[in-house]
Amino acid sequence: MIANIDLKSLLEQYDKTESLVDELSNDLEQLENSKDEMILWKFSHAKNSSNSL
Repeated sequence: MIANIDLKSLLEQYDKTESLVDELSNDLEQLENSKDEMILWKFSHAKNSSNSL
């Protein structure tokens, strides 16, 4: 019985860990997308500034 409880606990911890990893992966993807958008915005802004001279 103790072994079953330990296995159940391990599986629950694995599920929680897997969920956290998925959330972190999603957060990282959003950060990378935001970074790409910022780079494009800066490039566009710099290009527009140089065209207005």
